Amino acid sequence: MSQGSKKPARVLARDKAADAQTIGAELDRLVTHQNANIFNSNHSEGPRIPILLVEDQALMRKAFKRILEPTHLFTIQESQSPKDAIQYLRNHAIDLVILDLYLSKGSGIEVLNYIRSRPIANDIPVIFVTGEASRDDIVHAIELGVNDYLIKPFEPQDLLLKIKQVLGRYIDPPERLKQLRAAEADLIRGNIANAHAAFVILYEQDPESPRVIVGLAQAESRLGQAGKAKDLIERAIRISDMCFPAYALMADLLIQEGKKHEAIEFLLRELSLNGKRVGRRVQLADLYFELHDYRAGLEQMRLALIDFPNDESLLLKTAQLNMDCGDNEKALHYFLKTRRNVPRSSMALKGIAEVCLKFGNGKRALQIFTDFLNQKPNQADVLHARATVYEKMNSFDEAISDIQACLALEPDQIESMTTKGRLLKKSGQEMPARMIWASLTRMEPTAETLSQVGMINFSAGDFPQAALYFERAVFAEANHEKSLYHLALCYKKLDQIGKAKAICQQALALASNPSEFRKLLEELSGQKSSHKKGTKGGLPKAG
Repeated sequence: MSQGSKKPARVLARDKAADAQTIGAELDRLVTHQNANIFNSNHSEGPRIPILLVEDQALMRKAFKRILEPTHLFTIQESQSPKDAIQYLRNHAIDLVILDLYLSKGSGIEVLNYIRSRPIANDIPVIFVTGEASRDDIVHAIELGVNDYLIKPFEPQDLLLKIKQVLGRYIDPPERLKQLRAAEADLIRGNIANAHAAFVILYEQDPESPRVIVGLAQAESRLGQAGKAKDLIERAIRISDMCFPAYALMADLLIQEGKKHEAIEFLLRELSLNGKRVGRRVQLADLYFELHDYRAGLEQMRLALIDFPNDESLLLKTAQLNMDCGDNEKALHYFLKTRRNVPRSSMALKGIAEVCLKFGNGKRALQIFTDFLNQKPNQADVLHARATVYEKMNSFDEAISDIQACLALEPDQIESMTTKGRLLKKSGQEMPARMIWASLTRMEPTAETLSQVGMINFSAGDFPQAALYFERAVFAEANHEKSLYHLALCYKKLDQIGKAKAICQQALALASNPSEFRKLLEELSGQKSSHKKGTKGGLPKAG
């Protein structure tokens, strides 16, 4: 099925209906005949079912594609994190989602929860795959609306059978539901005019359907008709006060209009009907915080954690919100809980260090990290976190010792090498620091890395070499303020006043804090360059 199709929703639905039987028969052939070779299907013509595969392991993604691609029944879009998957689903119509329950950057539950909670296209089938799910995890996923699941390892035919079963219930529904799904797909893809026309027809046929009314309201809002959209939403709520998508859409419209108090009322009603939508709870918490109702905001975070107690992003946000409120003990509690529940969370370690240092108790952070290492030695991320605390306490020898131990466990780790270079510079070891940073610029030539090497050369008085690194940094990131400022200083030191002034003038339009550049420009205006050449200049250009 072409995602860029401009066909009207009714035509798409008719096309899909015509081919549903063919697709079903082909899947049936693949999974029911023992001797069928699933890697040699001849189904190369006709529509293909769009699948979103959410899996962070490259070998597993390859395995799925080896099973699915030779059938010629599917087009496969890959995502490696819940964030990327949700972003893709916002703008693309998908007929099946296959997702790993446990991902390195979150949980597949986030994707499932997003699909089942959105106002439209919330009935697409979802299959989750996992190698280590507990019974509670499986029950939780079923409660949220997963259609089926597979436990790794599995046979190719097991996957195809699951797909056949869930798609059999989805791709050949009654005609009117096909038209409704096609209209929703147009809305997701951004074909608003087509979607609006289809929803108008569906509304004329069935003006009492809350799902149709909400779809039409969304189309109206996307066409800039907020008043019409609100009228339709109110109608949907009058017909069914249990229609959570209507409350969700009204809340979104009110937020866009800046009516936060009114939006909160609709968000609360939405969550009373659909309480497991964690993203909406966090959004509600943020609204409360914007209105300085911190207690209510923290209560929403607490409720979210009841449903998702091991969600790293929730735990970290709750910790951060408590720290923002000045409750450092509660913040530390949640950072520690994050590390306990999510043992690989490096963000939790950074939070522990930050909150302890914030209330002037770096020794407490050191003790916490030492306890972690006593319980389980050779944790590179804990060694790195302890090194950063030592650094803040100006204990550079201890910090360097920890970071060297960290690099012994994970050689060439960019962040640790960056920290080591910084520590060596702070402890007065300019030459070793310069060597570390020079190697980093080859491994990862980012603006920040290049700028650090420039700073080392600048501190050593090697202004020509420093200028080269600052120029490369600005080429990598045009508005990197630290590099721009020090590049101008280098040009000043090199008596290239014209270049220095040009950098300052251009930086004034880019910098978030232009006062430093303005002050430097005033100083430069009183100087004249002794150079005949090079007085014209500006930001470095390619080549």
